Amino acid sequence: MYDGYVRVSSTDKREGKSFQSPIEQRERIEGWATAHGTKIDKWHEDYNVSGGTLDRPGLDAVMTRIRAGRTQGVVVAKLSRLSRAGVADALRLCEEVYEAGGEVVAIDVGIDPTTPTGKFTRTLMLALNEMELDRTKEGFLASRERAVERGAFVGPTPLGFDRAEINARTGKPCGALVHNADAPLVREAFVISGRDGLDSAVVFLKKTWPHRHWTVRAARKLFASRVYRGDVISGQFVNVGAHEPIVDEATWDAAQHPSTGGPRRSVKGTFPLSGIARCEACGGPIVGHWSGHKGKTKKRAYRCTAPGCTERPHALADPLEKLALDEIREATERDPVKTPPMSWYHNEISRARVALERYLADDETRTIVGDDIYYAELRERQSVYQQAQANADEAREASRDLPDLADPTPAELRTIFERSITAMTVRRTRIASGGQSEVLPAGTSSLNIRQGLRESLADRVDILI
Repeated sequence: MYDGYVRVSSTDKREGKSFQSPIEQRERIEGWATAHGTKIDKWHEDYNVSGGTLDRPGLDAVMTRIRAGRTQGVVVAKLSRLSRAGVADALRLCEEVYEAGGEVVAIDVGIDPTTPTGKFTRTLMLALNEMELDRTKEGFLASRERAVERGAFVGPTPLGFDRAEINARTGKPCGALVHNADAPLVREAFVISGRDGLDSAVVFLKKTWPHRHWTVRAARKLFASRVYRGDVISGQFVNVGAHEPIVDEATWDAAQHPSTGGPRRSVKGTFPLSGIARCEACGGPIVGHWSGHKGKTKKRAYRCTAPGCTERPHALADPLEKLALDEIREATERDPVKTPPMSWYHNEISRARVALERYLADDETRTIVGDDIYYAELRERQSVYQQAQANADEAREASRDLPDLADPTPAELRTIFERSITAMTVRRTRIASGGQSEVLPAGTSSLNIRQGLRESLADRVDILI
C-alpha cells in the first residue's frame, strides 16, 4: 500500500468545476494503484504551497509515515507535484525515502526509481523541474519590470486612483493610475497630517472612508507611499513620474510620521510628555494621569506604571513640562539649527528624478552600451534618487522647523517634545519633600535635546555640498 500526495501551488479561490487540479491528480494516482494491484492507504494534500520549498505539512506527514514503515512509498501524478526545489534538496528527499525502505512513484514519467536507469531519469527530471521553476521566476520578474516601465502599478489599486486600462483576458483593471473622485480628499488627508499631526489625520480618514479599517499604522503606511508623489515602485524596479502625483514633494514630506521603534499608546494633548519621559529605575515609560484625592481638585501628573518597578516615580505635569520646554528653548537659542531648509532636499530629489527620467527616455543609450552597462547605470541613478529621498527623510526628523516655542498649544507641545527630546528620565527623590519625584538636574543624561543630531547632520550636509 502506498500514500497518495496531491499539491496545488495556488487554489486562486476556485471552487466547483473550475477547481479540477486536485481531482485530476487523485484520479491518476488511483488509476495507477488499480493497474498495479495495490491501493492508496492514505491521502496527503498541500494547497497554496509552492513546490520550491520542502517545508510542507502534507509532505511532512508522508515522510513521517514512510519512516515509521506504515507505507511502501508515495505516489504523485507528476514529479513536479513532489518537488521543484533545488536538485540537491529534492534528491536528498528522494534518497531519504529510499533509505527508509520506501519508493517515489511519478506517474507522468513512468519510471521505477530503484533501477540505475530510473535513478538517472529521476535526476534528469528533477533538474528540468528546477529549471522550469527558475524560468517561471524569471518570467514573473520580467513581466513585473515591463509593467513598471509602462507605468502600471503592481498590487491593489491605491486609494484616490483608478486604473486606466482593463485586461482584455481577465477583465480586471491593470493599467497606469489616474486620479478619481477621492484624490482631492486624499490630498486633504496629507495636508492635515502635515499641519495638525497624525492623530488628526486618522480622525479625518475614519470620517471620510468609514468602511476602511484605519489605525495609526495604516495612516502612516498610506502617507509613506511614494505612489502619491507619482512614482511606481515594485521591488528593485522604479518608474519615476509614472503618473500625475496627488501631492507635491513638500506636502508629502510634511505628512510623514515615521515610527519611533515600537507601538506606543495614543497620547492625549493634555499629557504631551507621556511615553517620551522614562523611569530611571526600570526604563519604563512615564505616562500621564490625573492625580488627587476624593473631594479635591485633580491635577495633571506623570508616573511610571511598568510592572515590577520598585521606585514608581511620580511628578506633577506642569513643572516637568516647563523644565523640558525651557531646556529646548535654551538649546535652540544657544545652537541654532544649521541644516539647510527642506526645500534644499526637495531640489536634490528633483535633480535626481530628472536625471533618472532623462536616462530612461534615452532609447539610444541601451542600444549603444548594451544591456549590462545600461542596467548598471540605471540602478546607480535609481540609487541616487532613493538616497536623496532617504536624506530628506533623515533631515526631516532631525531638523524640520518646530512650532512656536513662545506659547505652544498642548498639541504643539507634543510635537516639540517628539522632535526635540532624545532621552528624559525621572527618578524618585530621597529628600524630605514627601517622597515626590524630581527630574534629574539639567546637564546630566536626563534630558538630551536632539540639537546634537541636527549639528551632526549639518556637518555631513556641508561636506556633500
